[in-house]
Amino acid sequence: MNLAAIRAELENEQTWRQNEIRFLRNQLAHIPSDLEQMQYRRALVVMLYAHYEGFCHFALLQYVKAVNQAAMMCEEATSAIVAGTWAKVFTAMETGDQKSSIFRSKLPDDTQLHLFARRRDFIEQFAYFTKQAAQISEDTINTESNLWPVVMQKNLYLLGLDHDVFSHHDSTISRLINRRNSIAHGGDDNGFTAKEYEDLESAVFNGSSAWK
Repeated sequence: MNLAAIRAELENEQTWRQNEIRFLRNQLAHIPSDLEQMQYRRALVVMLYAHYEGFCHFALLQYVKAVNQAAMMCEEATSAIVAGTWAKVFTAMETGDQKSSIFRSKLPDDTQLHLFARRRDFIEQFAYFTKQAAQISEDTINTESNLWPVVMQKNLYLLGLDHDVFSHHDSTISRLINRRNSIAHGGDDNGFTAKEYEDLESAVFNGSSAWK
């Protein structure tokens, strides 16, 4: 997948999401009461968060797919991509139960010795690992229960991307999540003014444009 194809995928994803939000927002014209319009915007905020999280997950997944399809060798990849590719190797080395073949029966419970043996095995196989194709698990992406700014930073960092690229939207996104959670828990009964909602929507869709 080349850069132009990735950009096209992101644009298509952003377009249908924006169109859906625009369609729902346009229904405000059919609601005569200001109070009812404010209450209707509560539903818009919930949908806005759904599209924010959905688009971010889609964009991150597109990056992972592009890296995997490139099938570059680990020796050619960035440190973050290599760390992701070797995740299972590191887990087995750090927390596994493989024991040294020399001391398996003589010192079966020597934790530090067997950890050293696994590290030694890794070093001896290092040249082999560097020739492997770089492949990141899609499970690396995790938006958790709420895609707070720090969770987005975590995902970007794990993929080797600039973790601060969206930091100028942090306060607005945090406000979006807080208000969405408040609605989910029965709060924000009064709804949202047009200005409050427009600020949230602007941050979400301006932020999504930065992916391209």
